[in-house]
Amino acid sequence: MAKIHVVRNAYEADVVAAKVLDAAEADIHVFLEPGGARALGDARWFYALKFGATCKLFWAGRDDANALKVFFVKEESQAGWVKDHALRGQL
Repeated sequence: MAKIHVVRNAYEADVVAAKVLDAAEADIHVFLEPGGARALGDARWFYALKFGATCKLFWAGRDDANALKVFFVKEESQAGWVKDHALRGQL
């Protein structure tokens, strides 16, 4: 499940990510779930409190070459990994 808790410092994070504006730049397309029960897999995220989270994430700048590139989609059916990535199955 991808229950994401956003942290303020990169050293606290399990994942460093960057939001991208172009879907073609993304490693993953993410759909934000309105409720935690449906946050399944890597691509359906729910923002959770620290103790309920499966992943701690730090938002880096778009120019961070090592960051996971995330593009937010409006339809659940559009969510998923776009590129092979070491974090696949880890969120």
